[in-house]
Amino acid sequence: MTFKVLLYCVVFSSALSACSSKELYNAGKLNKESYCNIYVGHEREQCLKDVNQKSYEIYEQERQQVIKGKTDNK
Repeated sequence: MTFKVLLYCVVFSSALSACSSKELYNAGKLNKESYCNIYVGHEREQCLKDVNQKSYEIYEQERQQVIKGKTDNK
């Protein structure tokens, strides 16, 4: 059992390290969109609107500003 867990961890970490930030962002976005499917009508539309409100490029710009702000304050 321990070997299986170790093997899964190695495979998962290898797969994760092969992903770019954009791929991870898009995977998270797809996960959130799937979550929206528990709703119907207006609630579902609002949920999807919230999920799709920010492109990866805008997200990355905001992320870099936060990182830069944290390093400037130190």
